[in-house]
Amino acid sequence: MKPISKTAFYTCGIRAQDANSPEPICGDIYAERFMNKEAMEVMEQFKIFQKNSKFILYRHLMLTESIKKFLKANPKAKVVLIGAGFDTRAYQLGGGEWIEVDEPAVISHKNSALPIAKCPNPLTRIPIDFAKESLREKLSAYAQKSPTLFVIEGVLVYLEEEEISILFETLQDLFPHHDILCDLATRKIVTKYNQSFSKTIQKMAQFKFLQDNPVAFVQGKGYRIKKISSVFERVYNEGKLVGKPNSVSRWILNLFFKTALQGSLACHFETRGNARHP
Repeated sequence: MKPISKTAFYTCGIRAQDANSPEPICGDIYAERFMNKEAMEVMEQFKIFQKNSKFILYRHLMLTESIKKFLKANPKAKVVLIGAGFDTRAYQLGGGEWIEVDEPAVISHKNSALPIAKCPNPLTRIPIDFAKESLREKLSAYAQKSPTLFVIEGVLVYLEEEEISILFETLQDLFPHHDILCDLATRKIVTKYNQSFSKTIQKMAQFKFLQDNPVAFVQGKGYRIKKISSVFERVYNEGKLVGKPNSVSRWILNLFFKTALQGSLACHFETRGNARHP
């Protein structure tokens, strides 16, 4: 069995710290359950990158807000998390039939620390060795034509273009009417912005999906944009970089923070034949 991804422990650790802070952003009260000795050792490597944690927290929050909106319109819809890591939204949000897909070691740790029986919503966890097993085969039993939401957070940047293409093809074949919530990062922000942080991350997992315009790449695979939001803009405007809320015009952000503004995105896509669904 492969060991648990260190990046999964890192993002979970950030949410655990946030939940214990005076003013939580995500308020994930379950994240701390997964923080074993290995997880704490991973977090130790990132002590000097506190500002970066804000971007990960707001990315998570922004995608959560989109999940809530989708579930409000489709309260019984399937919500499928690909590379779920230690995501606990199924325990926090109302509605939906949840499916979490990840490596066997992650699923085993989740089952031990946060049993399915304690989830207020229907929840299925599917272990998969992504390198050896077929996602198509794992998800085929759940295929449907009704609205389905896929959440792919903190995953795509670690995949090859061909792997992403196969992923999207699989989802479109099995779930012809679906939405995707994901985060995208441009080549420039990955390779040039905050290089010391990027190098630390890449000691754990290599960045592979490097595009100047990753949004256009996704559109070219059969999706249309439903909503694209800048994570940096959200963090900046809520004062999490300078200590107080900021009110600045878009042109000032573009002038001084263009790479950051356009480089880290929270995205909502829909299949081209899915526009009639909320």
